[in-house]
Parts: sequence; C-alpha cells; structure tokens
Amino acid sequence: MANLVLARKATAIVEEVFAVRLTKNSISKNTSNPNIVNLTSLVEELAAEDALGPNGEILALALGDEAAGQFIDRLIVDRLIQSPPPNYPQTPAHYFVACYSRSNSESARLPAVPSPAASSPASSPAPSPSQASADAAALHRVLLACRDLILNYFELLFSAEGLIPQLPAAERRGSLALLDSLDRRMGGVSSLSSFSGSGSGSSSSSSFDPDGVWERVPALPRELLEALLGSPRIATLNRNPPLAEDPDRLRELVILPLVGELCQRVASCSTLGEFSRPFEMMERILAVPAAAQALSSDPKHWLPNRQDPKMGRSVVFLPRASALRKGREVEAKSIAEDENWNVLGPFFSVSPLPDLARHVQLPSLVREPRVLVDQIQAAPTPAPDIVSELFPGSVPPRHPNPDGSYPAPVDELGPVGGSRWRLGVVRAHSALMAPSKLLTSSLVKLTKGFLKPPTRSRMVEWLAAAAQCGGAERLKMAQYINWARVPPNGFCFNLCTVLLELCRPFLDPRPDSPFWIRVDPDFVAMHGFGSLLSYDGDTRLSATTANVVAWEAAVRRRLLSTAASSQENTGLRVSGSSIGDKRDRPDTNSDVSSDEDELKERASRLPPGGNTHFICQCFFITAKALHVGLKPILERASEDARNLEQVEQQIQLISAEQNNRPNPQRQAHLNGLKWHAETLKAGQAVWSVAGASNVDMLGDLLSFYRLMATWLLHLATKTTSEDSILPTGSSISSPSSSSSPISSFSLPSSSSSVSSSSAAPAATDFITAAATAMLSPNAAPSAAFSCMPEYFLEDMCHTLIWMTRSGMLSAQSGLLAGRGAMPAAVASKCLEDLAIVFTALIANPKFIRSAYLRALLSDVISAWVPAAHRRYSSTASDDV
Repeated sequence: MANLVLARKATAIVEEVFAVRLTKNSISKNTSNPNIVNLTSLVEELAAEDALGPNGEILALALGDEAAGQFIDRLIVDRLIQSPPPNYPQTPAHYFVACYSRSNSESARLPAVPSPAASSPASSPAPSPSQASADAAALHRVLLACRDLILNYFELLFSAEGLIPQLPAAERRGSLALLDSLDRRMGGVSSLSSFSGSGSGSSSSSSFDPDGVWERVPALPRELLEALLGSPRIATLNRNPPLAEDPDRLRELVILPLVGELCQRVASCSTLGEFSRPFEMMERILAVPAAAQALSSDPKHWLPNRQDPKMGRSVVFLPRASALRKGREVEAKSIAEDENWNVLGPFFSVSPLPDLARHVQLPSLVREPRVLVDQIQAAPTPAPDIVSELFPGSVPPRHPNPDGSYPAPVDELGPVGGSRWRLGVVRAHSALMAPSKLLTSSLVKLTKGFLKPPTRSRMVEWLAAAAQCGGAERLKMAQYINWARVPPNGFCFNLCTVLLELCRPFLDPRPDSPFWIRVDPDFVAMHGFGSLLSYDGDTRLSATTANVVAWEAAVRRRLLSTAASSQENTGLRVSGSSIGDKRDRPDTNSDVSSDEDELKERASRLPPGGNTHFICQCFFITAKALHVGLKPILERASEDARNLEQVEQQIQLISAEQNNRPNPQRQAHLNGLKWHAETLKAGQAVWSVAGASNVDMLGDLLSFYRLMATWLLHLATKTTSEDSILPTGSSISSPSSSSSPISSFSLPSSSSSVSSSSAAPAATDFITAAATAMLSPNAAPSAAFSCMPEYFLEDMCHTLIWMTRSGMLSAQSGLLAGRGAMPAAVASKCLEDLAIVFTALIANPKFIRSAYLRALLSDVISAWVPAAHRRYSSTASDDV
C-alpha cells in the first residue's frame, strides 16, 4: 500500500517541477503561475486505472523508483508530445531548462539525507532511519528521476527531429537554445535579435518570437551543461545512450552548434566591441571535460588543414562562400556544416591590429581563386572599426565627389611625434589598453582550459600548427607577402602573447629552474619522428648540411633505441602500440641503424611531440611563433613608417607644384596621397598602443630571449655523445676535455641546488664562466649548438634592435625605467646577460659561421652603447 503522505508530497513536487496541474485543487503551491498546464486527459486515465489517492495524489510516486520513473515519463509524453498546449510562451528546450532549474530549487528545500557512513562509525551497525528521513530520501530520488528524464528528453529533442512538436524556427535553432539560456544567465541581451540570421538556422526575433520570448528565456543552471554532457546517469528512459558516452554524437548535436555560434559572434567583435561574453561562455562550456574532449577530437574543425593551399588562412574563421557572385541569391549556410572554420581561430583573431587582407588593396587577390576572395569578403567584419572609432578623420569617405575626386582630409594627427600625434596616441591608449589586457587574460584562460590533462596533447598540437601556419609565405619580405594566404597579424600577435604568458613560470634562468632538465635540443632533430615542428630548410648556426643530417640520424637512433629498450624492460606502450615488436633480435644501436624501415615504423608510433616535457614543447613552439608571427609584424611596421616618409615627401613636392601651377588632376592625386598618409598615421598610432606599448608582453619577450641566449650558451659548451658522429676535421667537432675548459662547464641541475637555494649562485656567474671558456683558442661548439636554427639568434637581434630604437629599452620611459610588471633591475640584468652572450659569440667565429649574423650581434651591442661613447658607427650591411 502506498504511503499517502509521501505520495502527496511527491505529487506537489512533480507539479512544481513540470509546471502542470494534475487535480482540480492543485497540490502545488505555485497556483498563481499563468503558464501552468492542466493535464486533464492524463488525470482521467489515472482515475480509470485507480492510480489516484483520495485527494488526487499520484500513488505511483510512492511505489518505488521504477514506478515513479514510469509515471514521470508518461507525464512528459502527455505534456509535450500527445497534447502540447497551444501558444505556450516557452520553446520545449527552454521549458526543459526551466524544469531543471525548478528541480534544483525543490531539492534545496528538502532536508538533507545523512549518509550511513557519516552518521555512524563503520564498526557499529547503521541505525534505522526515521520515517521522515525515509520520506526525504524517497523525495530526493523522485527529483533525481525528474532530472534524469529531463536530460534524456533533451537528447531526444536535439537528435530526433519532429518527435517533440515545436515551431519551425525553434526546431532549426536546436541546441542553441542552451546558448540563449547561458547568455541570459550571464546578463546578456537578446541573442535572438542581436545575432539574427547567424548560427545554425537562427532566425530573426520577429519570426521566432512575435511576443518577445527573450523575456521568458530561463537562465541556465550551472550544473545543467555538465549533467547533460558529462555526468553518468541511471536513465529510466534508455532510448539513447548518454551523450558523454558517444563523443561524435555529442559533438554534432550540441558542441559544434554552440561553439560555431560563439565563433561567429566573436568574429564580429573588435577589441572595442563586446568580445568578453563569448569568451566567458566558451570558458563555461570548456569547464565540462567531456565537451572539451569532444571538441578537441573533432577532425574537421580543430587543427588547420595542412593539405589546403591556403593553409595559413584555414586557422582563422572563414564562412562558406554562399554564392560566387553570378547573380544567384545568397543562401544562408549553417556554420556547423562549414568546413572552413577553426575552433580557436576566431578567438585568437580579435585584435586592434587590422587584417591586411581586408584593409589593403592586394593585386595578388586577382590571381587567387574566386572562392577564396569571396570567403575573405564574406567573413564577419569586426565592429566597431578601431581606426574609424578612434580617428574618424583618418578614414576616407565612402563616396567620392560628383567628379570622382575626394575632398582634402583634415590633418587630424599632424606630424608623427608632434603634439597632436601624441594626443591621439594617448586617446587611443586610454581606449585600447584595458580591452587589450582583458583580451589577453581571456585568451590565456581559454588556452589553459584546453591544457588540462585530457586535452593537453591536442592543444599543444594546435599551438604548434598555428605557430607555423603560413610560415613559408609570412617569411617573405613584407612587401611581397600575400596577406590573403596567411593568418592575420592580430592572430599571430595574440598567439605570441599567449605563448610568452605560458612560458612565464620558467623564464628566469636561475640554476635551479626546471627548464634546464626539461628542454632537450633533440626536439629539433625529431622532425618526422613525433615532432610537432618542422625545421626543414632552416639555416643552421655553424653546421653544414652533412653535419645536420649526421646529427639528426644519431639523435633519432638513440631516441628510438631508448624507447625500444624501455618497452622491453617495462612493457610500456607508445601511442597504443608496442615499440619493440620484433622479439627475435636485440634492440641495439647497430640493429636499429641497419634497418631504416623499422626506424620509420617505430617513429610512426610515437605520439606528437614524442615524450618531451611541456616546458620543452612550449619553449620551441614559442620560438617558432616569434619567428613566423612577430618578425613579419615588426617588418610591416617598419615598412609602413618608411612608406609614410615617402608619401609625405611626395605630398610636399606635389603641393609646391600645385601652388605654382594649380591643376585639378594634380589636386585630386594630392588629396588621395593625403588620405593615404592619414591612414598610415592612424595605423601607426594603433600599433604604438596595441603592440609597441604592450610593456607586459615586451617584458616577457625580453626575458624569453635572455633565456634563449643563456640556453644557447649552455648548449654551445656542453659536450654530448653526438659530437663523435661529425666528420673528421669538421670545424664543429668538440675537443677533448684535456684541451678545453668548456667540457667541464655545465649549469647545475635542480637537484643539486634546491637543497641550498640561498647559496645558489646567480645565472650571470654561469654565463660569465661559459663566455670566458668560449674565448679559449681550442674552444669549439657542440654538435647540438651548431645544428640549431640560425633564426634563434637572428630574430633575437632584430627584435632587440627594434625595441631599442622604439624606446622600449630606454632608462627614461622604457623597461629600464620600471614600466610594466618587470622591475627595472631585472630588465637591466637581462641586457647585461645578453651583452655577455653576444660578445662571446662574436669573439669566436667557430660558433657562428654567418658573418652577417655576427655583424647583427655587433649592431645590438652598438645600439646599447650611448652615442657619446661611440668611436664609430656601423651597420650589419656595411660590415658584410
């Protein structure tokens, strides 16, 4: 016999959760809600089955979990499928969100049920619970069944089209209803109207909600996403497995539509726009481990397409070209069906720096496929435009005069460096600095959300792919870069900033830093053997091609032999496969070197990045990103400065001719040059704020290059077993320990210095010792140092020269004056260590074969010497 008291309480809870009325005199307290639906037909069926109590209680709710679950399932079917109420103000998805929220509220009102383990020791028998505790536990199980069935019908709503009746616009929006509720919880405005026409079939607010449904969109409960996507459930309705058990189905039904909508929103925002809310919503989604894993395992939208000829652009959001401008009507396409968008690309592309593929008239676009041109032009335009917002007088009018000419611009900024220029920079600084810092912190949080253990390897793969995206094109001279085929400068600058932020914990080259035992130069030799980066075609510091091939072969043999012996001894498996499959012969170095096919087979089983530590991966990926990303940005800024000087000279000459002999055609050309000069000055002002004045990023950059120089110095003086494989008589073969003091020098490991951290010597002491050893006539670099890419030092020199000339290293207003988070003493110490390393490398030509690079090192030191102390000045080009 059913417990009538329990049945009455459970009936009231079910009525409250699902906003229904099961009796004429509702048991629920929420009788004033006008959206309560009377389930008359269901009550009549229950009465005919003699399943109601004397006061309308649902007896099945007090007869156990199975009976209660069957009744709740029957209630949902009657409420949403068999007899849905007409003109209900909430869509089915929003109705389920509201039901889940009300179930949480009801659960909070019930008394907590103490667990047996907490109520008594394990040695004593558990006391029998009172009737009130038993009823409370039963009511909690009823609420659990309610939430469980809500989640199951959520999945049916998204996967079984047409099963639950709803408006066509609501059915097209699908799982984006969750995004509406999440936006509502975070205090957003109506996404149904602000982003009409975007996403997976979203429509305008008028067709979707003539009565303003946004006002009745419920806020998403905090745990609903995790419960729907990640939590295991004891499903009463086992029509489909939970989404978390099927990553492909989870990704297609929920994750891709939600993330695709957020990508489109953030791609439409500039740094002065509302970009923070899509970031926060993305972070909320990534807080669910199952969602992050499903997203990072997507084969189409995670990594850039390496087979795509426009690989550089594939890392950025580009919507499908709906029509090829052949007179056909543009047809809206679903973002989830689009192959040309990347999960993280739109988030990293938010930047004050302009996308030159949009803002520059590129002659090379004429030679590009029409689809690529349409994709660039059809991509969402970030709003508001930075230059138009900060310097409205620098934007040419959209429509010319009736005669086709443009009016003369107002010289809003004046000469570069003048009072009006400085005032404009201050105005831009006040408008951009706070959003830029918020953007950087948001990108770091987003990246760290994917760097958790389940998805770390996939995130490292993405960072490596993004760091070298479009590398061959971006490494051309700035005036020859086809900006339609490479990632935007803003994307590359943000990527470098985030990577430097990830490197910050180990940027201090103190002897007890874990950096020294984690970073392995063998990472450079692992291309094709589990490596994340490619160094093919890179010029090396002092090694010939034969030296590089021999060193890489020796490193690969050693790494694979070590992995094979480790597998033989411990039974470990790499990437799900055994490394040493051939048990009939020992894994010796001679055997491995004699069987190249076996080497390749073993290499294919290594995971991406091999078994290297995250510190090692992050160090080399950052160096690659600075080479491919930051270097072209600095070159472009320098080229714009030169172009501005040339344009101003042309303006002066043409103005003088125009004053002497006025000519309408010459005046039109002069006005065009003035507009061009204003645009260049506005771009320089934006760069001076977003890039040149980003003192925190530049401080990390200076620390990174100090660490890089210290590591190269340590590597140059470290003898390894690979030195013996170099050809006899090679200039880079290492001397014996008796003939050179270098072989006895090495930075101490962390284990030797942690015990006495207070007595640990400073990094400068070791730098000075190594530099002194390099001055020996018998000193020669190690094989690993000689085979390092030349750009490790070349990029360092170019960046330091730019920082010096831009005033970022001045003692009055730069890093040496204590600007930013880096103390002035630390900045001074960085320059001191760099000067020692550069002097040692210049003194011995065995370490650097390129005369140009040695002259470039001299230019850096010369730039740091005060002008009053210089006897002569020279440049790298003059020395070469």
